[in-house]
Amino acid sequence: MRVADSGMLLHPWPIKHVSSHPGLAFWYEAGRFDMGSRGWKTHQSSSIATFFPTQVGATALELSFDENGKARFRLMLGSF
Repeated sequence: MRVADSGMLLHPWPIKHVSSHPGLAFWYEAGRFDMGSRGWKTHQSSSIATFFPTQVGATALELSFDENGKARFRLMLGSF
């Protein structure tokens, strides 16, 4: 298995009257997986997410698209 990714994490200015300092992330991932005698299989995805610090760790809302254009939403709660 070989996986490569690249991305950017931004922390814009704090939002007035909100005690949280959100972050915005963009990233791209590509992976090649050895399928044994069937050869290699490649998968790619692009994602955008916003992160908020909370008492239980970072909380994130993510939107990802795979190589077929299929969208996936994900809510992540707590430390990761």
